[in-house]
Amino acid sequence: MSSWSQEQNQSPGGLNPHLSRTLLLLLLSVASAQGDPPNPNACLVFQSVKGTTVNCHPPAEIPRRLPADTVHLAVEFFNLTQLPADILRGTPKLQELHLSSNRLENLSAEFLLPVPQLKNRLRTLPAGLLANLTDLRVLDLSNNRLETLPPDLLRGPQRLERLHLEGNRLRALEDDLLAPQKDLRHLFLSDNQLAKVAANAFRGLRRLDFLDLSNNSLSSVPKGLWAGLGRPTRDLQDGFDLSQNPWICDGNLRDLFRWLVDNKDKMFFRNDTRCAAPAALKGWTLLAVAESH
Repeated sequence: MSSWSQEQNQSPGGLNPHLSRTLLLLLLSVASAQGDPPNPNACLVFQSVKGTTVNCHPPAEIPRRLPADTVHLAVEFFNLTQLPADILRGTPKLQELHLSSNRLENLSAEFLLPVPQLKNRLRTLPAGLLANLTDLRVLDLSNNRLETLPPDLLRGPQRLERLHLEGNRLRALEDDLLAPQKDLRHLFLSDNQLAKVAANAFRGLRRLDFLDLSNNSLSSVPKGLWAGLGRPTRDLQDGFDLSQNPWICDGNLRDLFRWLVDNKDKMFFRNDTRCAAPAALKGWTLLAVAESH
C-alpha cells in the first residue's frame, strides 16, 4: 500500500504532484498576466490621449455602458432596428458615431446626445449623418440648438414618417430639404426662429397628415408653397398649426388666405393665429381676414 502511494504520488516526469500543481498555477498566472485571448463577443476598445474608441461588429455584444471618455463609437453590420436608448448616457466627449449597415427605425435626440447640460446640445449636424439609415422611420432632433441643417440630411432615409425639428434655432427651411420624403406624415417645426420657408420646401410631401409651424418668426410665405398640401379630401388629416407668428396680412398672403379657407376645419388654434400688421388689421385672425377677401 505504501509502495502504491509512493509511486502514485510521482508525476509521469518524476515530479511531486504538489510541485506540479504549483508549477501549473504559476504558468496560468503568467499566461493571465500576458493577456487573455481575444473574446469574440466583446467590442474592440482602443485608448489614446484623445479618448477611447469602441468598435462593435458581429458577433460582439453591444455594451450597455461605455467609458466616459469615449470619443468614437461604431456599431455596424448588426442589422439592428433599434439600439438601447441609454447607450450613450455619460459620454459627453463623443465626437464620432458610426451606425452603418443597420435597419434603425427610430433615432432620437436623446439617443444621439443624451447630456443633461443645455450647453452640450447639438449645434450642428455633419454631412452624411443619416446616409446609411435607409429604413429610418422616426427622426427626433427636437430641443437642440440647430441653426441650419445640412442639405443632404434626409438623402439617406427612404421611408421617413415623422420628423421632429421643434425647439431649435432654425431660421430658414430651404428648397428640397424634405423633397426625398414622399412618405412623411408628421412634420414638427414649432418653436424655432423660422422667418423664411422656401417656395418648394414642401414639394413632394403628398402624404403629409400634420404640419406644425407655430411659434416662429413667419410674417409671409411665398406663393405656391401650399400648392401640394391640404387637398381637402386627402391631406393634413391630423391638422396644421400656424399660430404665434407675426403675420403681415397684405396681398402677399393671398395664396395662404385661399388655402386657409379650403382647409379651415383642420386648423388648430385659430384664435392664436393673428395678424401683426398692417395696423388696420392688427389683432385680426388670419381666418377672419381670409374669409373677408
